[in-house]
Amino acid sequence: TLIYPTNATSIAISDTGRLGIGTTNPATALEVVGEIRGTRYAFQDDTDTYIDTQGANEILFATNNTTKALLNANGNLGIGTTAPSYKLDVNGDIRAATGSDL
Repeated sequence: TLIYPTNATSIAISDTGRLGIGTTNPATALEVVGEIRGTRYAFQDDTDTYIDTQGANEILFATNNTTKALLNANGNLGIGTTAPSYKLDVNGDIRAATGSDL
């Protein structure tokens, strides 16, 4: 049952505490149908771990307030580097499981 607003077509708050944006029938605590924009995606239980952007068309993954991986505009993924030059660019040791084709 919706508690507010009862006649809205793009937002809903249910009597079970669910919030829907772009939907009037939210299936979870927060359901958004459409694009969400923000400056950083952070986690409630770990404030120094987040997903962010470093520059135009880049996405980074950070833990302990330090960038650990970055995907750049060319599709290059850097692990341990923020300037990857190859599709996979690792600064540090790697491990490949037995049977891996390299």
